[in-house]
Amino acid sequence: MTIGITIPVYVTNSKLKNILTKTIKSINELQTKHKIITVGVINRSDYIDIPGWFDYVVHNRINNVASAWNQGIACATKQGAEVVLVMNQDVFLRHNAIDILLKEIEDGNLITGFADGNEIDYCCFMINPRIIKIVGNFDISFHPAYFEDNDYKYRCKLSDIKESIIRTFIYTHARSSTLNHDDKLRKENSTTFEKNRQYYLRKWGGMPRTEKYRKPWENEARKKV
Repeated sequence: MTIGITIPVYVTNSKLKNILTKTIKSINELQTKHKIITVGVINRSDYIDIPGWFDYVVHNRINNVASAWNQGIACATKQGAEVVLVMNQDVFLRHNAIDILLKEIEDGNLITGFADGNEIDYCCFMINPRIIKIVGNFDISFHPAYFEDNDYKYRCKLSDIKESIIRTFIYTHARSSTLNHDDKLRKENSTTFEKNRQYYLRKWGGMPRTEKYRKPWENEARKKV
């Protein structure tokens, strides 16, 4: 089986480059009999050598996470991937991660990932691309990041698609490393996070796990009638 791995890339300094280097190293050290192809979706890279670290490269003009996920999944699928692992640039995989995730997909699940609660963490998740035909793409209106994962979780729920949760630790996550090491992005996030939160609220009538609408923009649709 061919496994696609896609990563949105945002590297503006040596600290972020070192983190991505560690992520790529963890991919190269995976132990699996399956073929792996890598897709880097470049949101921003101040280093010309980084695109060469991937088998395939997509340059993302929209420059947000949801768009990068959409383009990475599409590219990996086009290149023959039967399943796609979507992961952050600050996730370090354990050597057996692929086979543990793949087992859940082979059991018929469309989306799977690690969770220490009741929902998988979208910093690293595997999908069967067939889910896109059912649920659709990630919503690129969440910019540049945050709440696009909550939106997809809820849309999966509305489509009766259950997340397959893995309890085995399959990676280490250096959480929020991009924000922690990029002052400009962190400053912008103080504004964009709230804009995304308000967008989610308008779209679903409530925040994650308290949504009221079964169709997006239900209240706006009522106002037009």
